Amino acid sequence: MGLAATLDNPSEGRITLMGIPVNPLTEDQRADLRNKYIGFIFQNFQLLPSLTALENVMLPLELHGIRGAREEALNLLERVGLRDRSGHYPTQLSGGEQQRVALARAFINKPRILFADEPTGNLDGDTGAMVEQLMFDLNKDFGTTLIIVTHNPELAAKTGRIISLRSGRIVGDTKSNG
Repeated sequence: MGLAATLDNPSEGRITLMGIPVNPLTEDQRADLRNKYIGFIFQNFQLLPSLTALENVMLPLELHGIRGAREEALNLLERVGLRDRSGHYPTQLSGGEQQRVALARAFINKPRILFADEPTGNLDGDTGAMVEQLMFDLNKDFGTTLIIVTHNPELAAKTGRIISLRSGRIVGDTKSNG
């Protein structure tokens, strides 16, 4: 995932993202590319503890100087059922609530590609199912390419394609019924 998301440099070969060769780019240029096209959802949420839920969701738009960040963030928090918790800090939120804030933040820039690294790995079954449904609903609404890294075969089965890796090598590539 680190290579595909331009977080890491390959030791050999080439990476192209959105038709742009990534290898010759500086770290700042790769960061700009990520900010423009990519969203992330992490297993451990990666929320900034000193910011409220609303501020965490607004941050990507504010970094780009986009107007209307507050209203857009409130709308996304509404979509994930957390508008009434927008003033709470991450430590005041449950794990499922934190992951829903992370979902809203990931979609705020309307990314072309969204990488989700074990997005339900730290959640109980019911909360994980709710987060999965929200993720797939937002994905459909935003028309995002969703790439999920997971060890959960039930989650993988909900996707359109499953690429299985073992020791860094592709060992399976199948269409699923997702």
